[in-house]
Amino acid sequence: MLSLLEPLYTLVGGFEEHQDDPQLLHYTRSLALSWTCKLGYKDCMDNSVSLYQAWMASDGSTSAVSPNGREEAWNFAWEQYLTTNVASQKDMLLSALGCAKEVWLLSRYLDTAFMEGAGIRRQDASTVFRAVAKNDIGRDLAWNYLRDRWDFLSD
Repeated sequence: MLSLLEPLYTLVGGFEEHQDDPQLLHYTRSLALSWTCKLGYKDCMDNSVSLYQAWMASDGSTSAVSPNGREEAWNFAWEQYLTTNVASQKDMLLSALGCAKEVWLLSRYLDTAFMEGAGIRRQDASTVFRAVAKNDIGRDLAWNYLRDRWDFLSD
């Protein structure tokens, strides 16, 4: 897969965006970055971490990059979710938070999603569940959560 995606990653310019890029290029770049990073392409991973660290250093005043899984990074993204009023950024952050690599963070995230008054709207809990379930590390966790809490969740 990476041998097919690396040329696309290069073609779209990696993480480098320009205001005058056509909408289709923005969309293609988003898909290329998502897949190359998921498949562990080193340049994509390095850029993601670097951009995320820059975002943390700016106290969230620059554009968002998905967290790399460490608790500090996860907590920072969570705070950004709680403070932003931009719906598209909230959706992106809910999905990104499900990319954590620590099972205990994902478990806490699932609990928070279905906890009244925890900061996630009831209609957004499915986004959290889906994000955790799509994560290789969270897949079994999500299944067990659904199975163990079926009555609660179905209510």
